[in-house]
Amino acid sequence: DQCRGGQCGSAGRLRELSATNHTLLVKLSRKMHATELLNKIDMLREDFIDLNPELKKAVEKNSSLPKGFKLHIPTDKKPSDSKIFAKND
Repeated sequence: DQCRGGQCGSAGRLRELSATNHTLLVKLSRKMHATELLNKIDMLREDFIDLNPELKKAVEKNSSLPKGFKLHIPTDKKPSDSKIFAKND
Protein backbone atom coordinates (compact mmCIF):
# COMPACT_ATOMS: atom_id res chain seq x y z
CA ASP A 1 0.00 0.00 0.00
CA GLN A 2 1.13 3.50 -0.77
CA CYS A 3 0.90 6.43 1.60
CA ARG A 4 -0.88 9.51 0.30
CA GLY A 5 -1.27 12.71 2.22
CA GLY A 6 0.01 11.05 5.39
CA GLN A 7 -2.66 8.33 5.27
CA CYS A 8 -1.59 4.76 4.62
CA GLY A 9 -3.48 1.64 3.68
CA SER A 10 -6.91 1.02 2.23
CA ALA A 11 -8.78 2.88 4.97
CA GLY A 12 -6.66 5.96 4.28
CA ARG A 13 -7.31 5.72 0.54
CA LEU A 14 -11.05 5.38 1.07
CA ARG A 15 -11.09 8.37 3.42
CA GLU A 16 -9.05 10.37 0.91
CA LEU A 17 -11.33 9.54 -2.03
CA SER A 18 -14.52 10.02 -0.02
CA ALA A 19 -13.31 13.34 1.37
CA THR A 20 -12.85 14.65 -2.14
CA ASN A 21 -16.15 13.18 -3.40
CA HIS A 22 -14.38 10.80 -5.78
CA THR A 23 -16.37 7.72 -4.78
CA LEU A 24 -19.92 6.59 -5.29
CA LEU A 25 -21.87 4.20 -3.10
CA VAL A 26 -23.68 1.95 -5.56
CA LYS A 27 -26.07 -0.98 -5.22
CA LEU A 28 -26.01 -4.00 -7.52
CA SER A 29 -29.20 -4.44 -9.53
CA ARG A 30 -28.57 -8.16 -9.93
CA LYS A 31 -26.43 -10.96 -8.58
CA MET A 32 -23.00 -11.14 -10.24
CA HIS A 33 -19.58 -12.63 -9.75
CA ALA A 34 -16.83 -10.35 -8.49
CA THR A 35 -14.70 -10.66 -11.64
CA GLU A 36 -17.68 -9.82 -13.85
CA LEU A 37 -18.22 -6.65 -11.84
CA LEU A 38 -14.54 -5.70 -12.06
CA ASN A 39 -14.59 -6.22 -15.83
CA LYS A 40 -17.73 -4.12 -16.26
CA ILE A 41 -16.32 -1.20 -14.28
CA ASP A 42 -12.81 -1.70 -15.72
CA MET A 43 -11.15 -1.70 -12.32
CA LEU A 44 -8.09 -3.50 -10.98
CA ARG A 45 -8.64 -5.99 -8.15
CA GLU A 46 -6.24 -4.17 -5.82
CA ASP A 47 -7.93 -0.80 -6.32
CA PHE A 48 -11.37 -2.32 -5.81
CA ILE A 49 -10.25 -4.03 -2.59
CA ASP A 50 -8.74 -0.75 -1.37
CA LEU A 51 -12.23 0.79 -1.55
CA ASN A 52 -14.07 -2.33 -0.39
CA PRO A 53 -11.74 -4.21 1.98
CA GLU A 54 -14.61 -6.37 3.26
CA LEU A 55 -14.83 -7.93 -0.23
CA LYS A 56 -11.22 -9.13 -0.38
CA LYS A 57 -12.11 -12.83 0.03
CA ALA A 58 -15.08 -12.56 -2.34
CA VAL A 59 -12.81 -11.10 -5.04
CA GLU A 60 -10.06 -13.67 -4.45
CA LYS A 61 -12.59 -16.55 -4.71
CA ASN A 62 -14.70 -14.88 -7.44
CA SER A 63 -17.77 -15.28 -5.25
CA SER A 64 -21.20 -14.08 -6.27
CA LEU A 65 -22.24 -10.73 -4.87
CA PRO A 66 -25.97 -10.62 -4.10
CA LYS A 67 -28.52 -8.34 -5.71
CA GLY A 68 -28.81 -5.15 -3.66
CA PHE A 69 -25.26 -5.36 -2.31
CA LYS A 70 -23.76 -1.91 -1.71
CA LEU A 71 -20.16 -1.08 -2.56
CA HIS A 72 -17.87 1.84 -3.30
CA ILE A 73 -16.49 2.67 -6.74
CA PRO A 74 -14.57 5.73 -7.99
CA THR A 75 -16.78 8.24 -9.80
CA ASP A 76 -14.76 7.79 -12.98
CA LYS A 77 -15.55 4.04 -13.02
CA LYS A 78 -19.31 4.22 -13.35
CA PRO A 79 -19.99 1.99 -16.37
CA SER A 80 -21.87 3.04 -19.44
CA ASP A 81 -24.02 -0.04 -18.78
CA SER A 82 -25.65 1.49 -15.73
CA LYS A 83 -28.12 -1.41 -15.61
CA ILE A 84 -25.75 -3.22 -13.26
CA PHE A 85 -26.45 -0.64 -10.55
CA ALA A 86 -29.82 0.00 -8.90
CA LYS A 87 -30.88 3.34 -7.52
CA ASN A 88 -29.89 3.81 -3.89
CA ASP A 89 -32.81 4.47 -1.58
